[in-house]
Amino acid sequence: MKATDTATFFHRIVVHSTPDPWRERFVFREYSNLRYDQMQRFDWFFRYVAAVAQIRNPRYKIEHTWGVVEVSPVHQRLRFARMSVAARQGMLTKHLEKVQSFLDQHTGLFAATEHEAWPKVEAKTNRLRSELWSAQQRLKELEQQAEAQTA
Repeated sequence: MKATDTATFFHRIVVHSTPDPWRERFVFREYSNLRYDQMQRFDWFFRYVAAVAQIRNPRYKIEHTWGVVEVSPVHQRLRFARMSVAARQGMLTKHLEKVQSFLDQHTGLFAATEHEAWPKVEAKTNRLRSELWSAQQRLKELEQQAEAQTA
């Protein structure tokens, strides 16, 4: 596991409305929870936003900073588990929409459940539901572990 796997990155653009950098400042834009590859790929965008802020506020000092936020391995696994649950829910929803359109198409003389492809469709639906259930159980376990560590 690389160091960049357990860290997230941020870009912050701050506008200082007085010469004193510690007074009268506000965060113009902040982009957080970025992976390293996202930070590198969109670096041009963050510099562009800082330049636009400078054009819009020519009398003020613009400060563009970026940094690293370390994430504990438990929280990293928790974030991955949440993304996994969301992805599986999306796959199941997409599949169920296709099944519904399949059922709507076969409303004639023969039922859709008698179609030769129906057992495969049922098997895929059951597989996706079981994968979603196991991902949700894994997420619950990780949330309990994270709660136990913070308590």
